Amino acid sequence: MGRLGTVLDMGAIALAGLGFYVALLAVGATGFSWIDGTAVYALGSAVGTLSALPGGLGANEDVSTLVLTHLGLAAGPAAAATLLFRVVNLVMGTASGWLVLLLARRRWRLHPSPEGLLQAIRGAEQKTALGQQAGPPPERYIEQ
Repeated sequence: MGRLGTVLDMGAIALAGLGFYVALLAVGATGFSWIDGTAVYALGSAVGTLSALPGGLGANEDVSTLVLTHLGLAAGPAAAATLLFRVVNLVMGTASGWLVLLLARRRWRLHPSPEGLLQAIRGAEQKTALGQQAGPPPERYIEQ
């Protein structure tokens, strides 16, 4: 699975870079190739991974905008393209995750709902406030 995983990761990075390139085109930045978009995306993601914030929030956007301005794009369109890509990427990832969850819920015997999600968050917050350790992984709830 090691080589296949690497190939799939590289494909995901290339698709994300293509998405970043489309975001650049959407703000009128036509002097870039999809390879430039992939490079900017990869560098921003790498720096975002090093930050302590979830999803590299802030660091990813700052680095991507900075790189684009050093490549000659004005700061406004650079920030707009970066934020556009990040929002669309987040929404599409979340939507596709929910879609898979909803389609596979019978097979996995799950019952996802917004109320259940809120209940799980509140329970985790209470455990954290009381200093309790996290319980077993959620796979224990999936019936075999």
